[in-house]
Parts: sequence; C-alpha cells; structure tokens
Amino acid sequence: MNKIFFDLETQKSNVDVGWRNVKDMKMSVAITFDDIHTAHVGEESVPGLIERLKRADLVIGYSIKLFDYKVLSAYTDFDLWSLPTFDLLEQVQQEYGVRVPLSNLAWSTLREKKDVDGLHAVQLFKEGKTKELVEYCYNDVEILRKLYAFGCKNGYLMAMDKFGHISSFDFYEPEP
Repeated sequence: MNKIFFDLETQKSNVDVGWRNVKDMKMSVAITFDDIHTAHVGEESVPGLIERLKRADLVIGYSIKLFDYKVLSAYTDFDLWSLPTFDLLEQVQQEYGVRVPLSNLAWSTLREKKDVDGLHAVQLFKEGKTKELVEYCYNDVEILRKLYAFGCKNGYLMAMDKFGHISSFDFYEPEP
C-alpha cells in the first residue's frame, strides 16, 4: 500500500486571516514521506504535490481534513476530501474524547519533545528561514510517522490530560 505521510506549514496564521479563512493562509512548505523517499515542496510546486497525494492509496496526516486540505483547497478545484485519508486527530478525538495537540501525543507516547508550534513556523517563513522551516515541518511528519507505527504495532497511543495524568486509548489501523 502506498501510504503518504503529509504535513504543511503556512505563510500566515489565524491571527493574520482568522480561522474562518484557513484557505487564505497560503502554503509555505509541505513535506511528504513514503516508504521510498521524503520530499519537500514550496508553494510553486503545489500542483505536483496534489498529483502525488492523488496517487496515494492512503494519505496520513494530523488535522489534515480540518487544516491542511483547507489550505490546499485555495490552489485547486479538486475535492481533496475525496482522497483516501487517515486523519489521526479524528481517531484521537473519537477514542480519547478530546482534541489533543500533536506535541502531547509525541511526549506521552514516544517521549519525544516538540518544542514549538505552528505559529513559530509562520514566523520562520516571514523571516525567510527556509531551512529551519523545512526542518520543523519534517519533524512533525516524522513524529506523525512514529506515532502511526507505534499505534499499528501496539494498538494504542497515549495522551496527557490537563491534570498531567497520562492514559492510553485504542488505535485502529485504517483498513486498506
């Protein structure tokens, strides 16, 4: 199965355009990762990125349906939501009961620290720090890939509640 792990960062934040206008945030960089290679693309390569996502048997992301696809929808008339997609955030919400940041899952499940958030990525873009921006996005995809692999192998992931208690919840690998 051709699984593609995918994440993108934006040029603007919700502070700049508002949450109702996610598609106006514009993509700054995207990372795709499959069994063969990792690729990063900038805004000028969005058509090729969309074609790559179309060829996937499964696109895997975190909040991909609520965020990444909305950002990409500004660049295409293609219905991105028709792609075979596994949105890990959806499963976390269903099984754990609340939305949990990727950083929470990374620490609770893998003991990996994710130091900064998406607002930092926007700042990196505005400062022209492309190398650091690509590294940030790559790290998010790598965390996503590790969480997915852990969940497939062990059948669960872990998250920390607002009181600092870590608990596990079921993880179900998507059907092919």
